[in-house]
Amino acid sequence: QDNAAPENFGVDQLLFTFPDATKAKAFADLLIKNINACATRSTTAKVSGGQDLHITGKGGLLVNGRIWQVSQATSATTSTKYRVGVMQAGTRVAYVVSNVTDSYNFSNDGWVLVAARAGQRASQA
Repeated sequence: QDNAAPENFGVDQLLFTFPDATKAKAFADLLIKNINACATRSTTAKVSGGQDLHITGKGGLLVNGRIWQVSQATSATTSTKYRVGVMQAGTRVAYVVSNVTDSYNFSNDGWVLVAARAGQRASQA
C-alpha cells in the first residue's frame, strides 16, 4: 500500500522442477547465459550488476544462482527497469523478477536477500 510504488509493482516468482539436478542446472545455466547476453541480442536492453550467489538450503543443499539489474528501452526517452534473479537448488530452479524505478528500487543487498530466499524456498519444496 505504498503510494510511491510504481504501477503494478510486485515480485513474481516462477518455480521449475526437473527430473534431476543435472537438468535443473542445465536450465539455470541457460537462463543465466541468456540474461548475461541479453544486451548483445537486443540493442534496447541493458544488463548490469551481475552477481553470483552461493548459499546453503535445506539439509545443507548447495543453492547457486545469479542476480542482475535489467533495463529495457520502451521509447527513445523511457525505459522499464527490473531486478532479476535465477537460483538453482537440486532439481528446482527459481526465477524471480520485480519491476522497479530509479526512485523505487531494492538495494543490491536487499535483492540478494530476495533471490537467496527464493533459492532457499526452492530447496524446501
